[in-house]
Amino acid sequence: MNPRERVKMTFMHEEPDRVPVFDQGIASNVASEILHRRAYTGAGGTGWFEIAKFLYEGKRDFLVKRIAEDTVELYTKLDLDIVRGRLVPLKGPTKKLDEVTYYYDDEGGFWTIRRFFKDSSKMFIEVDSKISREGIAA
Repeated sequence: MNPRERVKMTFMHEEPDRVPVFDQGIASNVASEILHRRAYTGAGGTGWFEIAKFLYEGKRDFLVKRIAEDTVELYTKLDLDIVRGRLVPLKGPTKKLDEVTYYYDDEGGFWTIRRFFKDSSKMFIEVDSKISREGIAA
């Protein structure tokens, strides 16, 4: 039974040959180890940092294509039945503050600063924002 048939049977409340298997997201660094090459999946701390970097550089089309191709190749290699699509934001950071820190703002006056902690947690997280400084207006 192929993955499509397996998933379709499950949604029809019929019993497939096995339970369909998928993963919500596999971090880019883990995908790279599995595929034995640099892979982009847009997941995990490194994935969000890569998204920010490529969007800032105006390379959204490249990023969308690579995430799609690499995710399908990875899920096929792992014999997963369902591929979860990754949405890539239309807009990225507006300023690069240093090699690992980006500033985001929007038309509504909200802003946030995100930093990638490459030596410790490998997470790309908010380190400052308008809300953290000023709170939420009542």
